[in-house]
Amino acid sequence: MSSENSIFDKPKITKTLSQTIYNYLKDAVVTNKLKANQRIIEKDIAEMFGVSTTPVREALLRLAAEGYLFIDSHRKTVVKEASIEELKEILQVMAELDTIAVEHVVERIQPEHLQKLRELTEQMEQPQKSGEKGD
Repeated sequence: MSSENSIFDKPKITKTLSQTIYNYLKDAVVTNKLKANQRIIEKDIAEMFGVSTTPVREALLRLAAEGYLFIDSHRKTVVKEASIEELKEILQVMAELDTIAVEHVVERIQPEHLQKLRELTEQMEQPQKSGEKGD
């Protein structure tokens, strides 16, 4: 694998080679080190890990089954681009998680936390207020 393709960090070792490669590639997709529609070449990944293509193929098939990759009929593997519907679903999940997080904080917040939040808010508003006076 050429140095210009070295977009990967050191892999986290797990029980099986396939699992290690799967974790490594999934992380690269999720963190956008591998971009949408970027091609993944089995042989290059196998060389990088010093393994045969079998565990690489297993990892790629699993990632494809989970929707991270697309493998066409000619065995070309690319990072799958998220559809508008998938992005909407992700945003909906994020909104729900934000709501749960806020509810969790509201149930447990202490008066000293509220005071600290007020102080931080005032500090963040200071530059904005200064800019408004000059306009």
